[in-house]
Amino acid sequence: MSPTWLLPAAAPYVDQAWVGTEVLAMDQLPLAGLAVGTQHQAGLNASVHLWPQDLAAFVGGRWLVLHGERVRLAPTLSVGAHVGPSPLDDRVTLRAGLAWSVGTRLRWDGSTTLLGLSAWRSAGLERHSPAEALSATEMGLSRDWGEHTARIGLFGPFPTVGYGWHHHPVGVEIRAGGGNGVGLVFARATFQR
Repeated sequence: MSPTWLLPAAAPYVDQAWVGTEVLAMDQLPLAGLAVGTQHQAGLNASVHLWPQDLAAFVGGRWLVLHGERVRLAPTLSVGAHVGPSPLDDRVTLRAGLAWSVGTRLRWDGSTTLLGLSAWRSAGLERHSPAEALSATEMGLSRDWGEHTARIGLFGPFPTVGYGWHHHPVGVEIRAGGGNGVGLVFARATFQR
C-alpha cells in the first residue's frame, strides 16, 4: 500500500498501474471522480484525475538519499496541472519537499511540501505560504501483516484510515476520512508487473 495518494513517497515502489475512484462530499454535494496512475520502482509516479468539472494530472519523483531497510529519506519534486470550468481554476503547481519512511512492519511515513509555486492562468505566479505548503502533507502509520496493510494518517488536514490487500499481481486499496464538513473516500485496484 502506497503511503501517499498524490505525492512521491520514500517507501519502496514496485512497478504498478492502478485505476480508481475518488469521492469528495462537501456539505450536501457529493462529487465522484475517476483516476488512473502508475508508479515505477525508480521512484517515479504519475496520475490523471477526472472530476465532473475538473481535470488534474500529477507527475512526481524522488531521489533516495537514505535507503536502508528501516530508514528511508528522499527529496521530492512534483508537478500538478489543474484545468477547471473557469480561468480562475486553471493552474500549474510545482512542489518540492521531503519524503520519509521509518520502520519495517510498523512504519511512520509520509511526504511533505517545503516549497510550492503556482502559475495561475488568471493571476500569474504565486509562492505558497508555509500553511499552504504544509496543507499538502500526507503522513501516517502503516502496519503490514503479510498481504494486508492497515493505515491511519493525514491527507492534508484530514484524518484518514485505510486498508490495502496485495496478492501479486493484483491489489486493492481503500482510504476514507475527512472533517469540518468534508468527507473523502479513495479506492483503487492495483496491477503489478
